[in-house]
Amino acid sequence: MYASSRGSSDAGFESAIAFPASYLRAGTEIAQSLDHRSESVCIARRIARAVLTGWHVGDERIEVIALLVSELVTNAVEHATPPIILRLHREHGGKQLWIGVSDGGIALTKGSWVVSCTSDEHGRGLQIVDTLAVARGTLSGPDGSTHWARVLLQEGTSSSSHAERFLRAGA
Repeated sequence: MYASSRGSSDAGFESAIAFPASYLRAGTEIAQSLDHRSESVCIARRIARAVLTGWHVGDERIEVIALLVSELVTNAVEHATPPIILRLHREHGGKQLWIGVSDGGIALTKGSWVVSCTSDEHGRGLQIVDTLAVARGTLSGPDGSTHWARVLLQEGTSSSSHAERFLRAGA
């Protein structure tokens, strides 16, 4: 099921995105189109936080997932072509979350952020994803790619504890 958006501005996000409370309680999946611009990273984090709060995910797990979403959406904005679609899907009775960011395929030029910084200021996004997620991969097709990560939603498991230590250490 696709969530609807009445605007793409980050300002007033809470009123610009429509996720019915009943859907968030009962739903297992959302998909949201994002503009192909750097501001979409912040918007994607806010979407993830709003959905996960509605799904009663704990605050520490929400922050881990928000970081994963940020890294995957940033890669789409900087290295791929439109469209960008964020998907969040609860799996295994709500014990795991699959995060997918679809794009239109590899861009011929680098994004403005990558071009503006030195090589030691970028390039660690997928290492962060590998550290925080229990699995990561890419699905490719004729219309683009979906880069995905899977994370446990239950706090206190070995991978979620590792992710929380990683975040507290300042990555």
